Amino acid sequence: MAASFAKTFCKLALRDVARQYAHPVKSFSGSFLTRMWARQSRPLEEFAVSQLSITPDDNVLEIGYGRGHGIAALYDRVADGKGIAFGLEQSEYMEDVVRRRFVLETAEEHKVHLDRAIDLRHLPYPSDFFAAVFHVNTFYFWKQEQMREILWELARTVRPGGQLICVANPRQLKKLYNWETVTEAQCNLVRYLSHLESVGFDHVKVEYHQVGRDEIQLVSALKTKRQEDEDPEARMKELEEDIKMFMVEELIRQKGRAGTTKMRNPELQSEGNAI
Repeated sequence: MAASFAKTFCKLALRDVARQYAHPVKSFSGSFLTRMWARQSRPLEEFAVSQLSITPDDNVLEIGYGRGHGIAALYDRVADGKGIAFGLEQSEYMEDVVRRRFVLETAEEHKVHLDRAIDLRHLPYPSDFFAAVFHVNTFYFWKQEQMREILWELARTVRPGGQLICVANPRQLKKLYNWETVTEAQCNLVRYLSHLESVGFDHVKVEYHQVGRDEIQLVSALKTKRQEDEDPEARMKELEEDIKMFMVEELIRQKGRAGTTKMRNPELQSEGNAI
């Protein structure tokens, strides 16, 4: 009986861990677990922000900001400019925690802007708005059937040439998998990568970096530039080069045809003499 009770208790505890990790709610376990995860994720969030090619005047969005360590690092990057650190979170509890943390920055300085969205397929931001979007340890909670739509929406909000940064910690993922918090399919990075180019990102790279004692995965991509967004002078120069190359190739082809005709003429002439 005691063994059965212990087994049932462990299952319920693991289910609570899974729920709290995916969508923290205000409770003793929610407070304890999110604080623990925040300590583990802080180096990754700060690393993600360090990989952003942004200026103090840029608007940047973090998806799933948790207890706000990534927002704090981002605020430091835009504090002296016109840029704003945006954060989007599904958990009402985490939103309340971080709003209290950044009361001055949100209410008076207007340098931090926090939103809550249940459905990441519909973001409350205009198109081409952000210089970059980043997220840490979040994509594996996105449903497979919604993955492409979510990434499409992220691409919509990023300006042409802007960045997408994704950071994941395989060691933490393995721990969550062992706890039955996530499935093996959810941990598969390929299901994330496979949609990036089709939704409008290019220059997709996967790199491994040592952050603290962990080797982490860094996925980076750039939103494809539209033709009209490119430098007109550069486009004109490129067009001129294309025209020159075409003319050279056409000249070579014409000379090749003329040479072939000259080679054929003596044969025709000798045939005429024979007649």
